[in-house]
Amino acid sequence: MQEFNLYFNIGIEHILNWEALDHILFVAALCLRYLLKDWRKVVVLVTAFTIGQKRKMPYPFLDRRADGARPGGMAAT
Repeated sequence: MQEFNLYFNIGIEHILNWEALDHILFVAALCLRYLLKDWRKVVVLVTAFTIGQKRKMPYPFLDRRADGARPGGMAAT
């Protein structure tokens, strides 16, 4: 449970950071077309966005971009 609390707090800090404002506005813009009764569709949309963002997270640590190329335009080997 301690690990959950740790990562939950890290996630909250990441979301509430001013640098994450573009993500929040993007998701809010996508959700504007739904009514309150369509809350399940909004949950699916936000979940898909979160999974998509999470998939990109390891690439800076692996010195690669999402398309497999290395930063600076060098091809991956």
